[in-house]
Amino acid sequence: MAIKNLIQVKKHLILCNGEPCTLNGANNAIDFLRKSIKKCGLHDEIHTTRTLCNGRCDDGPIVIVYPDGIWYKNVDETVAEDIVKRHLMDEEIVQENVLYIHNNKNINSQSISTTK
Repeated sequence: MAIKNLIQVKKHLILCNGEPCTLNGANNAIDFLRKSIKKCGLHDEIHTTRTLCNGRCDDGPIVIVYPDGIWYKNVDETVAEDIVKRHLMDEEIVQENVLYIHNNKNINSQSISTTK
């Protein structure tokens, strides 16, 4: 396996691969996302990591973009494409799929809307 040059990395995507997300199509979305990153020439500056559960199973599949602190919900191939083209390439948040933004007190969930 190749060793990633972290000095070039601008963003890190955490890709939930817990059982509920996997059952909701996370593997297809992750594969598509990674292929899109490579196809767009972003492989050196975007690092991706599959994780186990990120604790938001009802909103999954989940993709978290750091250092931006953006949590995306219900990520399928279409949303994955939007994340690559709009967020990673154009620096535009894909508002319609935002679950949470770090330091924001609101969670935008299909099942619950929580304010701390």
